[in-house]
Amino acid sequence: MLTHTAAQNAKPKGKAYKLSDGGGLHVLVETTGSKLWRFRYEFDRKEKMLSFGSFPEVSLVQARAKRDDARRRSRSGPLLKSLRRRSFCCSSGSRPAAGRI
Repeated sequence: MLTHTAAQNAKPKGKAYKLSDGGGLHVLVETTGSKLWRFRYEFDRKEKMLSFGSFPEVSLVQARAKRDDARRRSRSGPLLKSLRRRSFCCSSGSRPAAGRI
């Protein structure tokens, strides 16, 4: 299990790397130092990925809650792009920034 301190202290390296939390959730640490929450899941025998935002704007607790919600939704059917934008990115109902889901 990933801790807040481990995610906070992760430093960029020459190549991007992942810090796993379990259940498909991980933080991708980019070479630029940005830390992005990602969730990998499988639907219809195909691997899919959701982005939940950047750390620390999205906390570890929030990312885990979004992972659990996405897992429940993916069991009932595919997570459509419009649903992904509404449910995970923008709690205020505003449009997501360009390039962000």
